[in-house]
Amino acid sequence: MPFCTKCGNAIPDNAAFCPNCGASAAQGGYSGGAAAAPSAAGETEFDRLTKDARTQDLWLKRVIAYIIDAIIVGIAAGIISLILFLIIGVGIGLTFFGSILYPFSAFTGVSGLLFVAYFTLADYYYHRTIGKSLMNLRVTTTDGSRLDIGKALIRNISKIYWLFLLLDLIIGFVTHIRPGQKLTDHIANTNVVFETGR
Repeated sequence: MPFCTKCGNAIPDNAAFCPNCGASAAQGGYSGGAAAAPSAAGETEFDRLTKDARTQDLWLKRVIAYIIDAIIVGIAAGIISLILFLIIGVGIGLTFFGSILYPFSAFTGVSGLLFVAYFTLADYYYHRTIGKSLMNLRVTTTDGSRLDIGKALIRNISKIYWLFLLLDLIIGFVTHIRPGQKLTDHIANTNVVFETGR
């Protein structure tokens, strides 16, 4: 089995990218030799986060990328919610109390759907969102295959509501799964890694 010359991770045969660091096969990122793969046996992501600077850097960049993307999606959701309120809410003559609650409920529903759509489509087509691109991160599959729309949807479905995303992160941090993954990444066999060249 080949190994990545950048990180030492075992690479599945015929993989296009290293599932651990994202090194491209086209850039000579693979070696057939038995390089020592980083040992993560028995460690959770929380364990790695408390002592590994690279893991800390990865998650800091992921959080910053998410904040950038959340601002972008939030602005779009706010505009769409306002338009829906003006068309539907005013059109049906909402009461004063209803006119206060409607924009909030419309924003919550619209933003959840937009979050999932934005992240899923960006991951599927570009392997990164705008925020990830600015932070030099990309989404890969753990077996090195191309990311399909189903895997992109699975890894992003928890973004429909903030509490689901929080649970997704917490469960991923306390279970023994591949480094850098949240629970839905583990289910979809995906990971977020630094761009090649780091």
